[in-house]
Amino acid sequence: MDSFYLKILACVLMLIDHSAIVYFHDNVFLRIIGRLSFPLFAYLLAINFNRTSDKRNYFIRLLAFAFISQIPFQLLFNLHTLNIFFTLCFGFSACYFWSNINRSFKSLKNWFNILCFLLVLFFSFTPIDYSIYGVLVILFFYIFKTNLKKQFLSLLFLNILFYNIMPLQFFSILAFIPLYFYNNNKGISLKYAFYSFYPVHLFLLLSFKHL
Repeated sequence: MDSFYLKILACVLMLIDHSAIVYFHDNVFLRIIGRLSFPLFAYLLAINFNRTSDKRNYFIRLLAFAFISQIPFQLLFNLHTLNIFFTLCFGFSACYFWSNINRSFKSLKNWFNILCFLLVLFFSFTPIDYSIYGVLVILFFYIFKTNLKKQFLSLLFLNILFYNIMPLQFFSILAFIPLYFYNNNKGISLKYAFYSFYPVHLFLLLSFKHL
């Protein structure tokens, strides 16, 4: 399974999850299926962080779709939180500053990276989708990007740590079933199609809700 099919699976699972909220009164079984979506998106962001040749443009794309998606997100779910693209922005930023921290503590630039990294984690407690949990999932997936077992254990640890807050999220560890079959190939590149899926599917769900 390459990145293309992993993205399709993540989008389908997200659609099931959001449909369960909007149309099926938070059906537990459908919500459990939907729990697998975020770890797949987090994993793809973590592995693509080093693949991208222009991290600045990558971040700008994430931020642009975060703002595009916010209005349909709020109208659909009636939540006073920021959508998942903002979480991805925070996660990307955490990976960026972490990757620039080195052992040279005499360097002012290094202290700047440490400070920015800590600030990203601090502001991750703001009302974004998945909050600090989501940012840490992305960060741990990036730190352990070459070791699937450690990525699994890090997600298991976070799910235990946050169990009282989001118990259903524990089932997200099942996302490692498709991740086990991931072949580390990019596959077909439909970058903007996958970015656009999020705001488009929110708008469609909102439209059908009012029919």
